[in-house]
Order: sequence, then C-alpha cells, then structure tokens
Amino acid sequence: MANLPNLYTTRMDVKSESQDYHMNWCNNRHLPDLMEAGFFSAVRYSSIEGPQKYLQVYEITGPEIFKTSGYMYICRCDPECNAQACLNKADPANPTGPQMMVHGSGSTRAVYRQLATVNVPDPPSVAPGRTSESIGSIKGSTILTLRFDMPHDIADEFTSWMSKNKMADVLGVPGFNSGRFCRRIDEYSTEEPMFMEIFELDGPEVMKNLSQMKLDDESQRFVDAVVGRKINVMQRFYPSA
Repeated sequence: MANLPNLYTTRMDVKSESQDYHMNWCNNRHLPDLMEAGFFSAVRYSSIEGPQKYLQVYEITGPEIFKTSGYMYICRCDPECNAQACLNKADPANPTGPQMMVHGSGSTRAVYRQLATVNVPDPPSVAPGRTSESIGSIKGSTILTLRFDMPHDIADEFTSWMSKNKMADVLGVPGFNSGRFCRRIDEYSTEEPMFMEIFELDGPEVMKNLSQMKLDDESQRFVDAVVGRKINVMQRFYPSA
C-alpha cells in the first residue's frame, strides 16, 4: 500500500463547438506534455451517465510534482507560446492556461490518496516519458466512479471500515473486476468530494447487478450518512479502448 501512487483527477464539460479542437489538443499535446513532466499514466473517459462529460485520471508520485519545473512550464496555449501567464502560474495545481481553459466549463480537480485497492495490478514505478501509450494500472474500458462527502465526525471511522471491509464485498458483484477507495488531499483539490471510489467493469450493463448487494446494519448506517453523492459510468476513449 505504501507504494501506491496518488490519483490526480480533472473533470470538465467542453463547449459543443470546441469538442474536436479541444480533443485534439488534449490528446496529442497536453497529455504527452504531462507524461514528459513525470506523470506515470494518463487516461481519459467520457461519461455515459452522470455529471461532467470528461474525466482525466493520472497516476502521480504525489502533489509535489506540481512544483517541478517540468510541470510548471507546460504551456496551455494553442499554438504554443512563451507567455508569462503560462510560465509563472501562482497556483501550479490549478493551471489557468489563457487560451484552452475558455473551451471548458465546470472544471474541477483533485488529488486523492489511494487507501485500499482490490484486484488492482502493480502501478508503474517509472515515468515512461513523452508517449501516447499512457495506460498505467487503470486499464478498464468501462469504469464506475462514486464521489461523496461524509460528515466529519464519522469520516475517519468510515475510512477505516471501508479500507478493511467493504471493497471486497463490492468486488463480489458480477462484472465488477477491480476497485479503489480514495480520500482527497485537501490542499490540492477544488470543489471535489472527500471520497472517491473507482471500479473497473465488464461494461455498463453490469450496473444492474448492484441490486444483488445486501447491506448489513453498519453498511446501511454509512450509506445513509453519505452527502452529495455523484455517480458516473464512463467509457475510456484515450488511449482508445
């Protein structure tokens, strides 16, 4: 567990008239730039169900990567520029590239610490450098993400219970192949819930199998305490599934 990378997630919608332009820039320049800066992996998903159309998931060593020159000097303009707005960002964890950000809306980002995993392959241990072959240990073509908050007075109790007990129960559901339970690192996150779970699925159709889960009293207590639940079923499109 000690060697698990952090997960850096960004989510957004993109204006309909900018879809192709933004897609090309992100897939062919921005994500390879991030890989060159030292990210272990970079994958993109599109939401079939749930808020915010696009999700980017990156495996990183930790938030310290945002303070490296390799990351801070990534230009977020198109065409590429040397504008001081790109090279001297006040908050490197929350870039505000002067051109490309205008094509999106509802952007949120967060760094999550992975607290428990089930059936997850070994993560990358070396950053592969600039490449479009950027799949790391998150390999599923279909994923379910659950994001939610929990009252602070039971958040630590819930974290301990979830890490020890519940992940394996969910992976008993047919079609659910692997799972991760994560908690937000607050100082590097914007408007994202405290907890995130990611499950890799055989396909969207297996969501109906969740009805087979039986909740005991303790499980039901935590489910009832959840605040602001956000559910997304998503398909990977970069690298292509």
